[in-house]
Amino acid sequence: MMNSLLNRIAPADTARDAAARAQVGLLCGAVGIGANFILFLAKLLTGLAIGSVSVMADSFNNLSDAGSAVITLIGFRLSRKPPDAEHPFGHGRAEYIVSLVIAFLVLLLGYEFLKSSVQQIMNPSPVAFSGVSLAILLTAAAVKVLLALFYRAFGKRIHSSALLAVAVDSRNDVFVTLATVVSVVLTRLTDIQADGWVGVFVALVLLYSGWQIAKDAASPLLGVPADRGVAEEIQRAVLAHDEILGVHDLIVHDYGYGHIIASIHAELRDTTSLPEAHEVIDRAEREISRGLGILLVIHIDPVDVNNPVLNRLKAAVAVTLEKNAGAEAHDFRLTGSAKNRQFAFDLTPRNGSSAEEVTALENALAEACARACPSAICMIQTEYGFIAAEDEAD
Repeated sequence: MMNSLLNRIAPADTARDAAARAQVGLLCGAVGIGANFILFLAKLLTGLAIGSVSVMADSFNNLSDAGSAVITLIGFRLSRKPPDAEHPFGHGRAEYIVSLVIAFLVLLLGYEFLKSSVQQIMNPSPVAFSGVSLAILLTAAAVKVLLALFYRAFGKRIHSSALLAVAVDSRNDVFVTLATVVSVVLTRLTDIQADGWVGVFVALVLLYSGWQIAKDAASPLLGVPADRGVAEEIQRAVLAHDEILGVHDLIVHDYGYGHIIASIHAELRDTTSLPEAHEVIDRAEREISRGLGILLVIHIDPVDVNNPVLNRLKAAVAVTLEKNAGAEAHDFRLTGSAKNRQFAFDLTPRNGSSAEEVTALENALAEACARACPSAICMIQTEYGFIAAEDEAD
């Protein structure tokens, strides 16, 4: 059912259409406002009726979720605004700011209900119980499960950090509501005054959820490695042009989904004339920018493919790197005379490599080059890449 709804409202290519993507975000926000406001009223009335601070805390958690949905609506409206003089890169990062605002609201509620719950522990008050209140809470948990699945499905489909943030929040609400049910039942069936303690648990879940949402939203604002899937798509598109022999030094700047600026180095034969090379690169930039919906800038690197000494040295580097998965080398250059050659290249170590591992790899590469060509001085420039590691690709 969820897949059918997803495909009907947001086909697979929706994320590439800024207007369609914004419409999906607005729809999700509207659904969130309606569902969470109804849950807020139902839980608040239930909490007041049975005198439970944990149920009332849970109800205001739903009110914050309704507020988060309102902020999400505003964020999607802002993110689809076109670039202007003050914001030449567009407004796509408004979604990240929305996520930070949601995180702040969740943290604030968590703090307030932590205080209320501690007061309930210090001065417990009786909690009433009824089958109706239990049914309302269980129904609310079921609704939150559906909302979490709804947000997550659409968030992944349109690559929205804001929707994925409220999906996590909705998932946590399920555990909060179930804990509240346990509190009400325990208080009814035993002498254990669990209401305040469950309220503390609810508050801690809110605080943890707010911290996670804030961390996930702040990372892209500070700058993170390019998603490996996006990076590989760009690399494949560039290499699809026959004249381009290789690519490296890909850097992706994310200004919000649909607002991506990237640069990459492309290797062409050094026998290619400058006008010919410019035509190749210009054509590639136009086609890829249009096809992938990004602004791509390509830098030309001339490559000497007919130098036997250079090829022998490159082969020695390749053999050494086969034993160091994840490390890469590029920009191979051979200069100087036959008696005093300088072989230079750039090395990109595997993500997460320690300083000792990098030094050992540099030494191994220098030794391999010395064996391949004793007269060549090996000069290695080590630089770290801007693409996420394999285990960060998802």
